[in-house]
Amino acid sequence: NVLTIRAKEIAGFFGFNMHTGDFLWGPTDSRGYMDWFMGGPSGENGMMANGILYLGTVAGQLQAIDVKTGDTMWTYNNTQPYTELMWGGDKWPIEFGFISDGKVYIGHTEHSGNSPLPRGAPFVCLNATTGEVIFRVEGLMRFTIWGGDPMIADSTIIAFDTYDNRIYAIGKG
Repeated sequence: NVLTIRAKEIAGFFGFNMHTGDFLWGPTDSRGYMDWFMGGPSGENGMMANGILYLGTVAGQLQAIDVKTGDTMWTYNNTQPYTELMWGGDKWPIEFGFISDGKVYIGHTEHSGNSPLPRGAPFVCLNATTGEVIFRVEGLMRFTIWGGDPMIADSTIIAFDTYDNRIYAIGKG
């Protein structure tokens, strides 16, 4: 029952009661100059689940915000060791995959496929309430803005990879 609104000029968010329109909190801490890119497809305005707003974009930092208070619960930096990207500095821009079973899945997204492709794009699974890394696989796949978002069904992740333009199914084991 919380509506969040992004103010791109300050790279911050505000929370309002969806039923009454009452102001609840905000703005959140500024998200840094690279997050002015927020606002496109695939969750760049954040994803919300179980009372937590997850924010992460080009700046490569994921924040979990308590939607009742606007307080930051945890932060995850999506570091990238090679600094081969033209933007993002030492962090991989974040693309949301999905939130399922108490986990947040993120990766790196392709916007404009500049060659050579950057090495080692991470596929990351985080505990949704603590931010603890459950797994991080370097170079497994790169998500895409134009090719659809990854999804999960019957414990199988389906995702399009822009490294080799194939669709993969990832299951347990």
